Amino acid sequence: MRYLVTSLDTKFLGSQTGSSSPSTVSSRGLDPAGDPTGRTASQVSLQRLQVMVNQNLNFLMNLASDWAVQLNMELSRGFDPSTGLASDGTRRRILGGIAVKF
Repeated sequence: MRYLVTSLDTKFLGSQTGSSSPSTVSSRGLDPAGDPTGRTASQVSLQRLQVMVNQNLNFLMNLASDWAVQLNMELSRGFDPSTGLASDGTRRRILGGIAVKF
């Protein structure tokens, strides 16, 4: 098993903007015990690059609670644990949302 995560996180205090860019590479292989051919029974690999931006809205308006807008962009290849499918092609995903902290 091999698993590597690299992340760069920043927060700009003046504008209350945060950004994160994690990169994930993982792979695993299972070799059956006593197999003279040395074939690998199961191999799974994943490569993922994400860019996340988080903007606190209290910077723009004086709100009673903490409101934030988040945007997540992701490129991935290999096994997708959320769907259970493996693909050699590159998948693109863009997610957005609003978070409220009370």
